[in-house]
Amino acid sequence: MNNKILSWPISISLLTAYLLPGTTSDGFAFKFGYPFKFFTTYNNPISKGDTIFHSTAFDLFGLSLNIIVMYYIICICNKFINKVITKYTRKY
Repeated sequence: MNNKILSWPISISLLTAYLLPGTTSDGFAFKFGYPFKFFTTYNNPISKGDTIFHSTAFDLFGLSLNIIVMYYIICICNKFINKVITKYTRKY
């Protein structure tokens, strides 16, 4: 695994929860993340003494799948770009 490339999918996966719109199926839970949902907020009233952990859920498996999928997509794109660049630099 290339750590330089790995930092990109981690950052992109975490940012998708904030930048892309979420989905809801029942109006009670809103799920965020792309392509796999990994962060869920619940629409319930907050009372005194509650923390953010009472109204949210974080799925590490979904986040891991997002990171793996994006890592391989970035690796494939990186190999393609490097191949094209070396092909055209050899000509000249």
